Amino acid sequence: MIVLSFLSTQQYGYLVLDELKNKGIKVEASTLYPLLRRLEVQGLLNSHWDLTDGRPKRYYVLSDKGKETLRYLKSEWQNLVLEVEKVMEDSK
Repeated sequence: MIVLSFLSTQQYGYLVLDELKNKGIKVEASTLYPLLRRLEVQGLLNSHWDLTDGRPKRYYVLSDKGKETLRYLKSEWQNLVLEVEKVMEDSK
């Protein structure tokens, strides 16, 4: 869900790693890049290669299915948080 949320705008893998790091989430490149490929195979991401800056970069962005999935996951997460908060309040 977090990786999908970073890809609402087009970015390449290293920028996603950097954003995760800036948010305090440690993810290794050896974990992120296979995840990006799996998300693309599942139809949640679109990607393309950019060769204009000398070094090739693969850019990723949410597909329509990815946007829909992210909305669903965010809704489910919010519901879970509300349920946990309710349980925590009830146990005081």
